[in-house]
Amino acid sequence: NYCMKKSLIVKLSIYLVIAILIFIFHNWIMSEGGKYLQYVVGSVMILYGIDEIVSIILDKNFKERLVKINTPLLTILFGFITIFVIENNEYEFVILCVLWSSWSIMREFNEIIEKVVYERENKITALLNLLESLAVIVLSVLLMINPGEHHAHIHLILLGIELALEAVWPISTLIESRIRQKKEE
Repeated sequence: NYCMKKSLIVKLSIYLVIAILIFIFHNWIMSEGGKYLQYVVGSVMILYGIDEIVSIILDKNFKERLVKINTPLLTILFGFITIFVIENNEYEFVILCVLWSSWSIMREFNEIIEKVVYERENKITALLNLLESLAVIVLSVLLMINPGEHHAHIHLILLGIELALEAVWPISTLIESRIRQKKEE
């Protein structure tokens, strides 16, 4: 599908650029007590939600996948709350960390189901994704329990890694599938 390929290229490019920007500017984002963190995290949440909605709309099984639209809508809502609602609240950093952790845990459990259970024929990438998802879940729980700048900074770096992996995942899955096909021939 031409639209699906185009949207995938756009998605991979945007995710990779944001990941690189996070790696370069992570100290600035965290400066002044994480003053800019809510804008980065909220924007990424909105982007993830829009990406998933586009994926659902462009899927040939649109009607079957439409029931899953609540998760990306919730993600977009979390993004808007993160950017616009928690600002000017005396507990804004704690609220940001708890909201971000909750979203991360929700997203990683969905990824475990989608990329590990349904794509288990690609054993290497499924195992790597499982390990990455479990690490994010553990770090998200730590961020929720202790919403300090140290854990948030680690989580920000992890967000950059996650975005980079999102960009690389389809390529690695394709390479692994092609290697498996050549072995079978």
